[in-house]
Amino acid sequence: MKSISLVIPAYNEEHRIGNTLKAYHSFLSKKYKDFEIIVVTDGITDGTEKITKDIAAKRGNIRLLKFKERLGKGGAVLKGFKAAKGEIIGFTDADSSVSPKEFNKLLIALPDYDCVAGSRYAKGAIQLEKQPPEVRAASRAFNLIVNLLFGLDMKDTQCGGKVFRKDILKKVVPKMITTDFSFDVELLWRVDKIGRVKEEPLIWEHEADNSKSALRNSPKMFLSLIKARLSG
Repeated sequence: MKSISLVIPAYNEEHRIGNTLKAYHSFLSKKYKDFEIIVVTDGITDGTEKITKDIAAKRGNIRLLKFKERLGKGGAVLKGFKAAKGEIIGFTDADSSVSPKEFNKLLIALPDYDCVAGSRYAKGAIQLEKQPPEVRAASRAFNLIVNLLFGLDMKDTQCGGKVFRKDILKKVVPKMITTDFSFDVELLWRVDKIGRVKEEPLIWEHEADNSKSALRNSPKMFLSLIKARLSG
């Protein structure tokens, strides 16, 4: 396996980042010789950075990128991509909805593709805790609109687990304009135009906080998608 960089965006995640970092570091250190974990914080007001620093001091292979201003989830991930040293670069959410074992499925599948995206809805996926009905309905509607706008034949663009070849990211990241929660769509669309994308079914555990954030930001996300699509 080639060198791996894992980016974790962390905005005010002091209650979750510690367990997530420890779990991913323990798993990756057993499976891979050459890896790094990059935690990206932006405009935080809690103890996320201190927790990350404390764990990094004891375990190594963990880097912290700090930004005073809010970047948005997509903006934070893109900063991590640019700083990543690995030949394989991926990202996951700080809430561990995608466990290290499930994330590893994406790494295993990557050699035949340019991107492997985790999916909560592809055939074979399992949700350990079902999303509320309103969240499921909103998610389905979002994916329908996304596929119509961007021509992506995907069941789930928003699952918090994706991996990429570094060479494909070098081509698409400079073109990215979306920095909010909908950045996944633009990123997958740009990769799909020049490379091969696979959707991988995962075992996924619902995280209520993320669902609420997505619902609150839906209007802004749709506007961002329209701008991205018109940018070509």
